[in-house]
This record gives sequence, structure tokens and C-alpha cells, in this order.
Amino acid sequence: RFIYSAYFNLNKEIGKLSLQAGMRFEQYNVFGLFSNTEQISNVPYSDKEFNMYPSVFASYTISNKDNFQLAYSRRVERPSFTQVTPIQEWVSPLTTSQGNQNLSLQFTNSFEINYTRTIPKGYIIFGTFYRRLSNRIGRTIQQSETNPDIQIMSYDNYDFADNYGIELSGSYKIYKWWNIVPSVETYIQQSEGIINNQMESVKNTYFKTVFRNSFKINKGFNAQLTINHRGRKKNIQFEIEPFTTVDLGASLNILNDKGTISVRGADIFNNFNYKYFSDNPFPQNGSYNLENDLFYIGFSTRRKSI
Repeated sequence: RFIYSAYFNLNKEIGKLSLQAGMRFEQYNVFGLFSNTEQISNVPYSDKEFNMYPSVFASYTISNKDNFQLAYSRRVERPSFTQVTPIQEWVSPLTTSQGNQNLSLQFTNSFEINYTRTIPKGYIIFGTFYRRLSNRIGRTIQQSETNPDIQIMSYDNYDFADNYGIELSGSYKIYKWWNIVPSVETYIQQSEGIINNQMESVKNTYFKTVFRNSFKINKGFNAQLTINHRGRKKNIQFEIEPFTTVDLGASLNILNDKGTISVRGADIFNNFNYKYFSDNPFPQNGSYNLENDLFYIGFSTRRKSI
């Protein structure tokens, strides 16, 4: 991949109003060659695109405690290696994946509004957004011609999809030694895809929340606790079960603050199991036992340079 970019930004402050506008010019070139032992000859791949990506940001300070923000940006998502490879990949006993070399770039026009309120011992942020995805990269699913129990998953571009929702986050110091940072997001996603030559469209209301806690026990000892919940999620084929994960961490300064012992544990209850079910193109259910639970312990030292 070769990406050539040029940027410019303009900044202006008018009293309590702060403005920023920018533009990115990009030339994107990609070249690939796919081969495996089952092919007689190599399969070439190439694409060249020139695009412009504007952005606008405005911030208005109503008072020392209130701030209002408005933002617009255009972003790009380029097809990944797995989305364009013609080589089939085994996903599960009933699923094989194969890329599509005719994929185009996906663009997102994003509009966001945020309001920040400073409160005693913390702050609250309320936001809402609308995102339109054009040339959206979505799934295609076909039953295998040689085995009707096998589905072939690939990718294609669709006209557009709309995502919108609200976000609420903040920070609050309950005690001198305990600070919480909660966040909640609820948004509606639109998914499109082709299953056995039939266009399928699904709108899914998705909920997720993160509850972060930080504890400063004393000058040299800190701890963190994070609870992460993801609600039920649905796309054109699968409905994915909700799950909750818990992460822990702590650090202790020793040797007169010249050394630090760090301990971290991710998904300590091993709850992040990707469970799903579907009835299209045929009834199926399953799960992936993902290896996200881990434990880490480390030691670092610092010394003054001469």
C-alpha cells in the first residue's frame, strides 16, 4: 500500500467561539499478488484512488462550567487483505470465507454534537451523533454449489447505511482515593447484505457501557477495576448474545519509588465467548472460545542518568 497525503488546517478564535477547519488530500495506491498451492497462476490485485477528506470543528464556551461542541468529518475505510483475497479460508465446519477484489473504498460522513458540564468533583458529557456510510462494505452469503450444508461468506459494496445514537459519559471523584469514569452508548446500526441472492436489511439497537474505577490507596499504590458490558447485537445473519467482562489492575512503587511492580488481569471470569445463532440460510448456532482472559505481572526500575 502506498498512501500520499497533504493537509492544511485553519484555526480561528472569536471571543468564546473556537473554529477549526481542515482538508486532507490523499492518493491511495495498492498492489497485491495472491497465490497458494491450489492455483496454477498468481492472481494480481491493484487499485488507485484520489479523494479529499474535509473536517470542521466548533467549540463554544457558554460559561466556566458549560461547553458546547459541534463536529463534522469525512473518513475512509479501505478494504483489508482478508476482504479482497481470492483464496478461500476455513472459518468453521459450516463456513468458508473468500474475498472480493472488486470492492471499493467505504466512506463515512460523521456529524457529532457534544455538551460538557463541569460539576463539583468531576464532569458530565452528553453527546449525539449521526453517521452515513456510503459504498458500505457488507457481507454476502451463499450456499455452496458442491455442498448445501456449507455457506460461502464474501463481501460487497452497498449504497449506504445510517447509524445514529446517543452517548453519556463522565468522571466523578467519590472520595479522595476513589474516582469513577462511567460511559453509556445506545445507537442504531443498519446492516445490509445478500443471502442466497436475496437482499437482507436489519436495523439493530445496540447498547454498551463501560464502568471504570481507579483507586489511589496511598502515594505508591494504585488499583483499577473496569466492567465492560456489550448488549445483544444483530446483523443480517447472526444474532450475538450479550456478554460482560471484568478487568483488574494494580501497581506498587518500591525501592524508594525507583521500582514498580505491575499486575493486570483481563476478562478474569472468561465471559467473552462469542455466542451466536441464526436461521438464514439454514438454522445454526455456535460459539468461539476466544482467548481474551490473561494475567500479567511486570517489574520495572528507574535510575537517574549521569
